[in-house]
Amino acid sequence: MESNLLFHEMWYAYQAYQETPSSYVNSLLNLDIEAHYAQYIYLQSLPEYSESQWEEGYRTDKRLIGTAGLQIYIDDTGFMKDGIDSVFLEDYIENKLIGAFRSLAPYKNYLYNETRVGLDNFFNLQNLTKDC
Repeated sequence: MESNLLFHEMWYAYQAYQETPSSYVNSLLNLDIEAHYAQYIYLQSLPEYSESQWEEGYRTDKRLIGTAGLQIYIDDTGFMKDGIDSVFLEDYIENKLIGAFRSLAPYKNYLYNETRVGLDNFFNLQNLTKDC
């Protein structure tokens, strides 16, 4: 197994411990978006990322392109970048990213919790990178 895949699965495990059973099920797409962004951040830190199949995926796969696009709005610790309005992040998530995920069969029926707006979707990333 590649380290980034293990990282991704461990991220899910961490997320599950932060949720109730119902909040987990009702926020699966929110959590997947966060997990994929965290994995993207991790992948970029690896020396073997350059010219890898993963780098190629972030240039060609709609879901991965959408995930990488989050870096326009938020930093590697899950907080808004300077000069970016949270409305733009929410618009990006709702009008681009959700569709990119739901265009793929595994995510088609995942529930998206609309009460988690903008940065609320990245609270685990914020928590795990505190003081980093």
